[in-house]
Amino acid sequence: MNADNISKLLTAIGCRSLRVTGPKVLATCPFEHEHSSGRDNSPSFVVFVADRSISTWNCSYPHITDAYSSGNLDMLVRAYAGARGLPTASAKWGDWDDKGPSLQGLYKFVWTNECRVNKVSPEYERLDNADWAPPRKLPSAAGRYVPAAKLPKLEAPALPRGYMDRYEDLPAEALAYLRGEERGLEDYTVEFWGLKYDTRTHRVMIPIYDLKGRLVATSARSIHKDVKPKYLHMTGFKRRFQLFGEDPKSRAPIPSDKPRGIIVEGQFDVIRLWQLGYRGAVAMYGSHMTPQQLDRFKAMFSSAVALTDGDEAGSTAGELLKQQFESADFPIEVVHTPEGLDPGNPKFTLDQAKLLLGEPEVDNDW
Repeated sequence: MNADNISKLLTAIGCRSLRVTGPKVLATCPFEHEHSSGRDNSPSFVVFVADRSISTWNCSYPHITDAYSSGNLDMLVRAYAGARGLPTASAKWGDWDDKGPSLQGLYKFVWTNECRVNKVSPEYERLDNADWAPPRKLPSAAGRYVPAAKLPKLEAPALPRGYMDRYEDLPAEALAYLRGEERGLEDYTVEFWGLKYDTRTHRVMIPIYDLKGRLVATSARSIHKDVKPKYLHMTGFKRRFQLFGEDPKSRAPIPSDKPRGIIVEGQFDVIRLWQLGYRGAVAMYGSHMTPQQLDRFKAMFSSAVALTDGDEAGSTAGELLKQQFESADFPIEVVHTPEGLDPGNPKFTLDQAKLLLGEPEVDNDW
């Protein structure tokens, strides 16, 4: 694949600042949203051009996720598709939706330009078909074979029935933490969300359910301020593919099939708002919403209210969310809690919530 075609592919998957230098194409990394420091504005990503063999790529930025840091172009497309959750619907090269070209479209481009198959061969007919999906292996430029495209598994597997039974009921110390000035939760709230206790790590265990109501993971929250990190998430659980609070049970009763949704950062923000009567709150597990989370949010709600913390970081997070939702042509309003408070703080009262969010879906006085 020549430098021009490589540049087109990199542009399609979101690379910027492309520069061709001899046998190399330099660009910003397509996995920039997964970097620990935010956007990567320097050309840390390089593709080594190879017209007669397989072109390879490498990123010098220290990735902290499961995205690849080197490989061939086949691996690049698969890594990009897995990180962005691209759709599987077929599309010709150049077709776009709100997440970019389809996985098949990217594969067609790579194979058409790198395999150099004969235009009268069955392989070329498959590549030229708009409904193409590779169920079998295709030859690479170097004569080797690579696996057919595999769909990224965005849905987490369900945990075994009775999984939470391995944890203990909440002891007095944990109940004091949840009921006290740190969380201000009522006993019915603690019971509804199924909070448990891990005696080994001395953490409150929070079950995580998906859109189908399946238990898919747990989070463990320390009850001691000096214990770091605050949260421990189950190994293998990909938070960027889920929203906390998306379980239909936690959102009932709601006024319609697709009501307004409330975006917050943390799990206890959702739980606290639920106690106040707001049934449309979901958490991003942080201050940034991934493309996969945005898709899930759009499937559940008709509009969005971002309720961010009352500090500078909250203002920044709100502005980023506003830009992201407006780019996806999805209505959003950004509001902030009073300075020094967050939605999970007991000092954030129902009256304050009503001023920002309007009336709750249910009466919280029960």
